[in-house]
Amino acid sequence: MDTRSSSRARIEPGLSAAALQIAAAITAIMALVVTLLLAPPPPTARAITDEDPSFVLTQNDLEFILRQIQISEAHAADELNPSNYELYCPGQGTAAQNCVPDIMRPAGVRTVDGSYNNLVAGQGQYGTSDNAFPRLLPELWRQAEPEALDLGFEANTPEQMAGCEAGTTCYAQTDGNVYDSHPREISNLIVDQTVNNPAIELQVEAGTAIPVAGTDRVTTPNTAPDEELSAPFNTFMGFFGQFFDHGLDLVAKGGNGTMIVPLAADDPLYCLPEGVRAQDETIECDPAANFITLSRANRLEDEAGNPTNQHANLTSPFIDQNQTYASHPAHQVFLREYVLIDGIPQPTGHLIEGPDGGMSTWADVKAQSNDVLGLALSDADLLDVPQVAVDPYGNFVRGGNGFPMYLIVNEAGETDWLEGQPGGAAIPAG
Repeated sequence: MDTRSSSRARIEPGLSAAALQIAAAITAIMALVVTLLLAPPPPTARAITDEDPSFVLTQNDLEFILRQIQISEAHAADELNPSNYELYCPGQGTAAQNCVPDIMRPAGVRTVDGSYNNLVAGQGQYGTSDNAFPRLLPELWRQAEPEALDLGFEANTPEQMAGCEAGTTCYAQTDGNVYDSHPREISNLIVDQTVNNPAIELQVEAGTAIPVAGTDRVTTPNTAPDEELSAPFNTFMGFFGQFFDHGLDLVAKGGNGTMIVPLAADDPLYCLPEGVRAQDETIECDPAANFITLSRANRLEDEAGNPTNQHANLTSPFIDQNQTYASHPAHQVFLREYVLIDGIPQPTGHLIEGPDGGMSTWADVKAQSNDVLGLALSDADLLDVPQVAVDPYGNFVRGGNGFPMYLIVNEAGETDWLEGQPGGAAIPAG
């Protein structure tokens, strides 16, 4: 076999089958070598990273995050199966591994409901959801307005108005109807950008509002809250403030009477006896409905079942985005995204999204619960999410078949656990 004059091997006649196989292999290897020698050099390898990252995680960062997860895992395990574990371990100092050695140290992962955010003895429930709003001052229940029975509502009983001044309703009532037109008057003044608003008229006189020619309206430029030392703000700050506040407090409503707001004759929604709006006669309306109703906040009850002057905050009062992640671990279970792996629901680490991405709807939550978590939700569950066996961090406890377990009450009034199942387990009546 001569390979001096060619890169292609030449096979001599009379060789055995084994020799022919070896020669063929040598030929293939030589062809590959020649190809590699003649091929252009590959481009320089480049890491697919941001050359100027604004957020960098180092090995120390990852180890720190892991330690926090390990603390929460140890705490969750103890909450589900109590042992001699203590989340707060001041005696261990820097040797502490799965606990918090210092109440001032930001260690561990925050619980969904805000419990144990404060590790001072006796203060573990500070800021936890479903607790009474703390009061810094004594409550003051303002007097309201007399009953407007011509609006068609049932009259209050003397017992319901026992704490009110004679002839009027008041906010001390824990039942019945409270009549007050002032909330609507306030909201109308806030949104009224015309010279009919005394505050706007004063701004025009001061030169801080600009009249719109041919109308009674004005424009009010962005305004600073002081002598131009701070950045100016506009109504958007109000929108953001409302969203921000929704993450700090939420109170249940509808259990302690109704607030009725009569509409004044100059209100944009006021309906004339002819059945048309006073300010726009092209809009038909019901002259018997010149009012707005609002549900009053639920009051906590004492041991005897009597309403107190306290109200419960349904959310954790921290800047923690509980509008997104919920303030109860069982609620959060339904907001996480899961996939079935070998027929068992597993979390993806994401929040549930709609079919095309973005925020999910109640229909998406129901579909995932039925198809993945194994519980058939109905619209009746929208405001009353089923209780799930769950740890404080929103991780559901698995039943024997790997599905979440739901707390139910049977026909005998006894509590029991119902494990989800493929296709969605129906919640039994009871």
